Amino acid sequence: DDCSSKCEKPYSTNCHNRVNQSCQYGCQTYWSDCSTSCQTCYADNCRNRSDASCSYGCQSSWGDCSSKCQTCKTNPDCDVTSLSCGGQGCKTTNSCGKCTECNPDPCAGVTGLYCSGGCESYGSCGQCTRCAPASYSWESSATINGELCTVSCTCSFPGGGYYSSCCSIDYCL
Repeated sequence: DDCSSKCEKPYSTNCHNRVNQSCQYGCQTYWSDCSTSCQTCYADNCRNRSDASCSYGCQSSWGDCSSKCQTCKTNPDCDVTSLSCGGQGCKTTNSCGKCTECNPDPCAGVTGLYCSGGCESYGSCGQCTRCAPASYSWESSATINGELCTVSCTCSFPGGGYYSSCCSIDYCL
């Protein structure tokens, strides 16, 4: 028997004929006749990455898996500045709860009375709604029908109105 032409001990696998791939993201398939050697590698790390579900679009993808989203864009409504409405309050808010429209100012365009004698009552917007009664008094001397007379005047103007005649002759000499 010639020993050199015959196999004395058979290989249990075909690994000696297979190239074992070195894989950055892991082995996808192994050789069927050599389970310890990698035949094909994963091209990326997507099998180990979750894909974020984003209502407003993807902000950034994974560095080792560009087909899956890592972080989401935020709601653009949350980036707006909320209006400050003062006493009238907010009429409309956006999806992020920020005020985008104020209620109309109930006092816009409301004017009050101008009263020389002061104001007696005020409306809800601070405007004068009723003037305080004004009165003026003075005394004067006048010659009436050749006689020297003392004329006294006390005029009241309820509600800020004017009376044309408010003087009386007190006495004449």
